[in-house]
Amino acid sequence: VHGRVARATGTMEGLAEGALGAGMDGMALQLLVNSARWRLDVSGDSARAVADVDAMLARVDVEAVPILDRPWLEIGQILLEAGDIDRGREAIERWWDETPDLLKPAYEKYRAEGRGMLARAEGRPLESLEELRSLPPWPCVPCRLWVEGSLLDEAGRADSAIARYEQYLVEPWNYRIWFDGAALAPTHERLGQLYDELGDAENAALHYARFVELWEEADPELQPRVRAAQARLEAIVRERG
Repeated sequence: VHGRVARATGTMEGLAEGALGAGMDGMALQLLVNSARWRLDVSGDSARAVADVDAMLARVDVEAVPILDRPWLEIGQILLEAGDIDRGREAIERWWDETPDLLKPAYEKYRAEGRGMLARAEGRPLESLEELRSLPPWPCVPCRLWVEGSLLDEAGRADSAIARYEQYLVEPWNYRIWFDGAALAPTHERLGQLYDELGDAENAALHYARFVELWEEADPELQPRVRAAQARLEAIVRERG
């Protein structure tokens, strides 16, 4: 939440080391996947995300992990988001091929989610949104609102994107800390930019201020984003008097 990605991922990777030492390779893989996902979602470092996946696959023998513990779907999603479309597609196809036939009817929703991720990676956000809307209701309503907002944002529909992002910020859910860790501060950052582009200086300032507050002690590589928001916030205050 506060942009301290190195500390968060370092903790997860330390836990993964312990899991590997205890012979719990499946758990180690999931921890490493979560670490890579956090780093990508918060910092947006696509090259590092692909390197994280490569290091993970070099370190852990996925074939030795029980089929249902192999995180091919999550790995595919990370690769797609990082722009490695061919490998991302292959990972998702591998996940589906390895899914036992007995489970495929129940897992079809995740396959549709994978199709949506692929459409997004290939620059078709509205098609991805349609796949999303075809799925059963998500237990995490804030997650769905944020994903819808980001897809509408990519499609250039600023007003609709703002509405979804704002709903995400106030929607209650008992476990939202797990999603807020990656999405909360960047959402305030993006809302500040969107309102700014639409000429709504008051709302832009509110979100820039919240973003700066959350990431005041963020990692050094994230500080340029904080400084940019702070500079724009100060400019709005000067302009408004």
